Amino acid sequence: DTWTTVSTISAPAARSGHTAVWTGAEMIIWGGFSTSGYLNTGGRFQPDPQLWSAVTTASAPGGRDGHVAVWTGTRMVVWGGRDGGGLLASGALYNPTTGQWTTLSLANAPAARAGALAVWTGDRLVVWGGVGASGALNSGAQLVFDVSGTPTEWRTMSTINAPSARTGHSAVWSGERMIIFGGVSDGGSYL
Repeated sequence: DTWTTVSTISAPAARSGHTAVWTGAEMIIWGGFSTSGYLNTGGRFQPDPQLWSAVTTASAPGGRDGHVAVWTGTRMVVWGGRDGGGLLASGALYNPTTGQWTTLSLANAPAARAGALAVWTGDRLVVWGGVGASGALNSGAQLVFDVSGTPTEWRTMSTINAPSARTGHSAVWSGERMIIFGGVSDGGSYL
């Protein structure tokens, strides 16, 4: 029950609104916002020994914050968020073994949004909620992967009996279902 300071030697630039995933061996952080604007940079942190290395920006998606990220077991998937031009409905996959980015360019992606949450189910990324062009959303989609770990299609999610539209909520994967809790409605009510 103790805290240890994380080394800042070779760490990425200071930021907020970024994402982080755990690979089983290291933390990968990416994106976010700083005094220099929206970032398309990141870092890889190995806790023992404490070592930072950079995430390549070659072929990386454009800088953003408010996006989602999950670890699939072999790659980090980033999607959505916002940049200086507004809300995004784009993303990419990062393979830390090869150090390469692959653009996620499948049809039927969910509406552009920031502040959504995502979970990894073992064979799909589930994105839900957030803020879209007209306010808080109560919609989402599933990005389905095949057995080789390649994304194959976006599938819309049913909104029948869906929770009310929100952002700032939490989400976890139970092994069988995504559970969401809390957040803020368009009217500013805490849920």
